[in-house]
Amino acid sequence: MKLLYGLLALLFFFGSGCIPIETPDHPERSRFVIRAPSGWAYRTFKGDNGLIGVLWPKGTSFNDCDTAVFVFIQDFDEPFLPEVPENGHLFQEKCPKSEFKFADLEDDQDETLSIEEKYFSGLCGRTEVMFEEKVKNLRIVTVLASSFYVSDDLFEDVKYIVSAYKSEIEESLGISKKKKSKKQTNKENSSYS
Repeated sequence: MKLLYGLLALLFFFGSGCIPIETPDHPERSRFVIRAPSGWAYRTFKGDNGLIGVLWPKGTSFNDCDTAVFVFIQDFDEPFLPEVPENGHLFQEKCPKSEFKFADLEDDQDETLSIEEKYFSGLCGRTEVMFEEKVKNLRIVTVLASSFYVSDDLFEDVKYIVSAYKSEIEESLGISKKKKSKKQTNKENSSYS
């Protein structure tokens, strides 16, 4: 019995020197971050070409949710895009019958192609709602995928997400400030006339 207690004490002693969980000094986050609409959990991912953000309803987890919003970005100024979009595996896990692909320049300029034809192969969920915003050389592609039919409130949340990302990118590129200052200058000039 003393031997058994001795072994247990020895295991406890060696087991108490546990290895800490590795925590990065700087979490990997996208340079474009928005304020998520209420009711949505949000995660960003570092990368310049591929999946940069995912939102899902609060009260669920990304692994268990039936509805998710995916935000992709593609930089057309990049001479060589990665073969697989950055963080694309997360989209693939939630949507195994669909795949995000980069659009080529010819497809990007073809206005007869749908967003799905340019960027995706296959479907995800019962409902898919897709948006594409162009800001200079960047394309922001937002996809709502759901196992359910979408309510008006959900659709409005996704429209907000799309506009928030567009505003965030315009601001980071210095576009929105220029537009605001031009409008202010025009108003000032018209008030002096």
